[in-house]
Amino acid sequence: MSNKRTKKNRPMRYTPTVYKGLLPRNYNILYTMYTDNEIDSISRFFGSIVASSHKRKMIHTDILKIYFGTYYKRYLGELEQLQLFDWVKTESLYGPENKHNSFIIKPNIRFKNHEITSRIGTNTVNRVLDHRNTDKALKKANKCLLTSFYNSPDFSVTNEYLQAGYHSATKDGFGNRIHSIITNKESFTRSLLRFTSKQRIETGESDIEASHPYLLTRMANEPQTFTDKLGFEFNGVIEPFKEIPIEEQEKAHNMYYQGDFYENLIELLGGSDLERLVINYCIQHADEEIPDTRRNMSKKAFMILVNSKNKEFKSLLEEKLPYTTDAIKKSLDYKVFHLFKEIPDNGTNNGGYLPYKNLALVFQRTEALCVQASYTRSTSWGHLIHDSILTTLDQTETVEANLISSYSKVFSVPPKLKQIK
Repeated sequence: MSNKRTKKNRPMRYTPTVYKGLLPRNYNILYTMYTDNEIDSISRFFGSIVASSHKRKMIHTDILKIYFGTYYKRYLGELEQLQLFDWVKTESLYGPENKHNSFIIKPNIRFKNHEITSRIGTNTVNRVLDHRNTDKALKKANKCLLTSFYNSPDFSVTNEYLQAGYHSATKDGFGNRIHSIITNKESFTRSLLRFTSKQRIETGESDIEASHPYLLTRMANEPQTFTDKLGFEFNGVIEPFKEIPIEEQEKAHNMYYQGDFYENLIELLGGSDLERLVINYCIQHADEEIPDTRRNMSKKAFMILVNSKNKEFKSLLEEKLPYTTDAIKKSLDYKVFHLFKEIPDNGTNNGGYLPYKNLALVFQRTEALCVQASYTRSTSWGHLIHDSILTTLDQTETVEANLISSYSKVFSVPPKLKQIK
């Protein structure tokens, strides 16, 4: 059998002929302070900050050591003294050791392109790219970022940063979800994304329909599966669902599989009461937007039911599904002690581990386990969008078959899927 590599099975990798970086304009002093090799590494470091879609760029200490070596603090201290950026040492959900540094460029600093020409500079870039590939899903996500572009002139700078390898995917420590510059875009913007090797083929998303309601119905019907997959330390969160009688199990199952779950929830709880409670909740929490449609009203109600201790919502549900309501209440009170260390309060919107997040955490980790297993079953190009996978339309059937297969290996029945184009 021939081992010749064809265009079809060639590894998915985009390697620019010359790597690029960014250097601050009007700071020629850098050329007197550092060697060409060091300038190359510094330019790449700045490029990763400027290209970030967030106000602050989080960089793990291990990455800084690749850029600058063991004495990275000396380099950063010198650059900070030049008033180029603010540097804050912090903890983050990202990375196994929570050893991160936060950077933000000072106002009015402008940058120019810099070509990385030294062998050491090129090797540094390659080592940073390889360091991101800590597991199969992350490895694939980062390869796909290198071969992605937006089919719009409005994203010319973003496209340049993508193909230069500035952007990387990360996995959070809460729900084990993978995040990238792709995941935080609106669905319309994501629809403009293209694969560099199939530029004329449009993309779409294969989405788990009502992912967390699906997982709640599975929790009511087969709770032991969650313990088997996530570990016995979560048993205190899952155990209350073992008390749900078969009549209520079937009711929860049918709410998801017979029609639209959110419409069924409105019908079950009473539309007017549900709407009143959601609006009052959003008014009390000023940062919560009031839903604009009946279905979004129901989606918000579900989130409040399983992610808060709001007694009014629980009492509304208790009349219809008493055992399920009781299980939710008990699961949100149980303290999973190892999570206090695993998910600390670092002063960000993470806010640390609190028991009311139990179900959200269990659902996100289970969802990540299934969707990421599906994602890595195929070598085809695509991006993880939490509970969905974005890919070229010619690969949609394969992606959906893999999603059904991955969930079927975990649960007795798979979720419903929908297409987003």
